[in-house]
Amino acid sequence: TPREKMSEPAGGAPAGDTAAKAERARATADTLFAEARTLARGDNELLARIERTAQRQSKGRVGGPARHVDRVDARTNDWYTIPFRGGEPARLAVVGDGDTDLDLYVYDENNNLICSDTDY
Repeated sequence: TPREKMSEPAGGAPAGDTAAKAERARATADTLFAEARTLARGDNELLARIERTAQRQSKGRVGGPARHVDRVDARTNDWYTIPFRGGEPARLAVVGDGDTDLDLYVYDENNNLICSDTDY
């Protein structure tokens, strides 16, 4: 995949680096909920909604929702160990550029296949 050339802001770091760091800092659910609480100060109804949502979001992945961005070269495998709570719903997504067939397999701790998505 061709890489886009980044422009240099006045500070000297490539603009993409600054944006990527900001995205990583905002990617965790805890960070987003903290920001929402700050913005909702004084609005007790909105704060109550934020708290209800924060309590519900803990299902599935241990540690809460997360996002991981990576590059997988054609004809290679990438393996991730991500702990989930048993019996709770979980959502996974694999998004590609459309040039390569990406498959997803989910196994439990005993290496039993739980589900897979092998469509193009």
